[in-house]
Amino acid sequence: MKMKLLRRMFCILFAFTVVSTMLVYPNEVFAKDNYKDKINCILADKLDNMGESDTIDVSVWFKDIDESKLIDRTELEIENKIKSNELNNSVSEVLKLSSVKQLDNDIIERIKKADKVTSVEDVNKVISIKRKIASDMYKENNKLFLNKFLSEKNQKQSIIYVSRYSPNVLMSLTKKEILNISKLECVNEIFAYDSAYESLSVDNDYVNTNISSLDSLNYNFSTYMFDMTGIETMRDTYNFTGEGVKIGMLDYPFANSDEIDYFGEDTIQLYHCYDSGLINAYTSHGNANACLIAGNYYNEETGDSFLGAVPDAKLYLSSGYNYRQALETLLDNGVNVINASLLYGGDNANEYGDTSKWIDHIASVHHVIYVGSAGNYGENTVGSSQMGYNSITVGSCNSDGEVSGFSSYSSNGYYKPDLLAPGENIILPATRDSSTDAPSGWSGTSIAAPVVTGAVAQLCQASPVLASNPRLMKSVLLSGTTINNYMDENELITTTTGSSNANNDFSRKYGAGILNVETSYLMFSVDQTYISDTMSPKVNTATYNVNINATEGQLVRVCVVFDKYTTVQGSHTTGNTVSSIVEPFYLSVTDPDNVKYSAYNLGDTKIMVSFVAERSGNYTIYLARTGRPSSYTSKYSISACVQDW
Repeated sequence: MKMKLLRRMFCILFAFTVVSTMLVYPNEVFAKDNYKDKINCILADKLDNMGESDTIDVSVWFKDIDESKLIDRTELEIENKIKSNELNNSVSEVLKLSSVKQLDNDIIERIKKADKVTSVEDVNKVISIKRKIASDMYKENNKLFLNKFLSEKNQKQSIIYVSRYSPNVLMSLTKKEILNISKLECVNEIFAYDSAYESLSVDNDYVNTNISSLDSLNYNFSTYMFDMTGIETMRDTYNFTGEGVKIGMLDYPFANSDEIDYFGEDTIQLYHCYDSGLINAYTSHGNANACLIAGNYYNEETGDSFLGAVPDAKLYLSSGYNYRQALETLLDNGVNVINASLLYGGDNANEYGDTSKWIDHIASVHHVIYVGSAGNYGENTVGSSQMGYNSITVGSCNSDGEVSGFSSYSSNGYYKPDLLAPGENIILPATRDSSTDAPSGWSGTSIAAPVVTGAVAQLCQASPVLASNPRLMKSVLLSGTTINNYMDENELITTTTGSSNANNDFSRKYGAGILNVETSYLMFSVDQTYISDTMSPKVNTATYNVNINATEGQLVRVCVVFDKYTTVQGSHTTGNTVSSIVEPFYLSVTDPDNVKYSAYNLGDTKIMVSFVAERSGNYTIYLARTGRPSSYTSKYSISACVQDW
């Protein structure tokens, strides 16, 4: 204990010495090579054309809180809450099972029991405890960082926003100040920041893609998007209506008026909106998406009715603020899933930068499932806010399952979108200007993303284990997606054996395929063919024997999803921060007849092997980290789904 304290004191003194030295030599000239590893290339180009006293807004990332202390403090608080009967004692079992290594009969029964006696509300209490502790630690950590190199007076002048959930501060600094802090050991990365691109607003081209008006009152509200994705069956047959699930929404704008009649009385729990982010109207872009998720409409005079994917879920809405402030307010309110049907962030399209790094951090550390719309501009136009590895990025298809011509996708780098959902000509109570008008048919990836969000909410209600593990949630969703005749089988199915599939069994335009939440649910709850595990440093392989019940001719889809960390792994003073580069992984699945199917992840955090099975039996799943020796622990989840083909 004393040694840890001495090390920490030494690090603080060392950082103070570095800062003091910089202040003593204010006229020191810094070459570009001194800061190129920490300063983002876009910012570096801007600095090259600036004088030393010129000011620019920046986003500064630095060493994270100590993860081990966060875990220890959280576990202690949970134990105290259980002892005082403020928490169901089965919650601790759920959290253990959400990271179980291998499924056997005993664990399967424990999972069924835990999911039966524990609700998503119980898990939300635990998540809220961890978020509160983490937020307190971040506020303390960020304050210590700022005090190292800025006086209280300069902080008031320089600070734009201090994050409460990440090691990140937005500041207005001179070129010389940026070069100085880039040399601090505690600073990891610095990006250019432009508030004009990071507020929650949307350009008209993005919002109004393919809106078609209906000329008469002879219309029916759309239900096809729920039928073809399994949402309708999950809601009406299995009764997963979103009860107990909290859904955050980043959108623009939201409408609020006494005339609105397409939500339940207490569906909307929060309006966190600024200026034009909240308007007095019957509908809006945000309301249409909210209606699709949790609408509940019935007209006694006409008999018209509409139910959203999860009409009993609670919605927390935010618009107009910068995305950090908006997302952190949603985290404060304990949301399980966040829907972002808009593009934001100052990075280039198809680029992993400050925005996507921040979202990856939030999803990884704070147990929130982030669902975003890919965009409506076609090839290589996925918004920077939806390029996060840990996010679920959604493209659009029509009612036949063909990808929409406008749906954004990446044709280089890692694969986005992750999957597709219906997003064409969707007619809702909220796609009209008033309660008496004929509605319009709305199209866009912004209307496809809420379909996936509704499915995620259903799975959160179905299983507290899934609600507490975003990584497993994504794996379960992707392995359950549907492949149809519009998709290229050579991209999505491994037809050759003994060699790696260069396409990783994902399609550039379709991702893993089209959402089918019922298939995902049955795999998770009935077949129980999933694993959630960790790969510690110096351990680069893992092997699992899984019994897969697949008859001849059925399609087996094995999906692995990793966390992309932007946090320190281990001690705050000695831990290493993982860069934006994702380490390569190799996946192979060997069937009972010793036929092997394999793929590489190609710099992504998802990897899939899909093949037509010969028979049921024991399948061997082998996972290997093929890059340099790792200094951090990889968390991953594996799902094996069997589908008719």
